[in-house]
Order: sequence, then structure tokens, then C-alpha cells
Amino acid sequence: MDTRLSELLPWYANGTLTEADRRWVDQQLRDDPEARAELAWYQNLQHRLQDDAPQVPDDIGLERTLRRIHAEAAPAASRAAPARPPARSWLASLTDPVQSLLRSFQMSPALALAVLVITVQGGALLQMSRPSTDGEYTAEVRALGGPATCAIGQLLRVSFKPQATEAEIRLLLVSVQGNIEGGPGQ
Repeated sequence: MDTRLSELLPWYANGTLTEADRRWVDQQLRDDPEARAELAWYQNLQHRLQDDAPQVPDDIGLERTLRRIHAEAAPAASRAAPARPPARSWLASLTDPVQSLLRSFQMSPALALAVLVITVQGGALLQMSRPSTDGEYTAEVRALGGPATCAIGQLLRVSFKPQATEAEIRLLLVSVQGNIEGGPGQ
């Protein structure tokens, strides 16, 4: 049996196919006894499902809900419009939304502390990524301990900008009287 036909047969049994698909399935059913047997199975299944489904009273479901909505909406529409509040100053009309917003954000002390910590951390991260005076972003020192030392002096880990040339790196090392102890890392 054709794959398209087997996909369309359940829809045909329910009567939900478009006119063109229904005509195509009718043509296939005339020529294919196996397809007619499968259609009979789908129709039998549909009738059994409908027979096994519990009978639901008409006043349940959408109709009942719509009646309740219309019944509740009718008295609301017939009520008189509420009295107009007394005139207020323009300053009060500006501050009322702010006051209601502040009342809605009553925080527990733990939440207030968490918001404060997040704000401070965000500020620190923004401060670290500020551009320097020449427009380039500078890297900050991110070590927790002091610099490591060895027998001949201090060891520093230095990261260079990707566009730095070898000549610039050597010039920097000469100017600070430094040397490279290890090669490129990660």
C-alpha cells in the first residue's frame, strides 16, 4: 500500500480531508482491496471509541463556561461607572507609581544582600574591562597571592596583546632587565 494513502486513511475515516485529498483516496480505495480493509479497521476503531466514551451532559464544558461568563458580565455592564477620584496634584501623580513600585519590591535581608553583592561584582567587572587612554583594553592583574620568587629575583607571568611583535616584547624585556624563563603557555 502507498505510504501517502496509509497516512491519509485515518483522516479520511474522520471526514477531515480536503476535497482534493478525499477524491485521491476514493480513487485509491477503488483499486486496492487492502486499503479498503484498512479503512474498515479505522472506521470500526472510530465507532468503538465513540461507543466507549462516557456520555457528558450538555451543560458541562464550553457552553456552561460561556453562560457563566455572560451572566457575570451582564451585571458588571449595567452597574454605574465608578465615581471619579478627587483631583490630585501633578507631583502626586508622578510619585504614586514610584511608591507602588517600591512597595511591591519589599525584600528580605538575604535578597537585599545578594542584590548588593551582584551589583558590586558587576561594577568591578566593568571597571576591569574599561579601555585605557589609548583606546585599547588593558588586562588587570588577577593573581591572588604575591609574585613567586626564585634565587635570582621575582617571577612574573606576563600576557601580551596578540598584535604585539617580537621586537616590542624584546624591547620591554630589556627595559625592565627581564628574561623569559618559560615559553608560551595556554
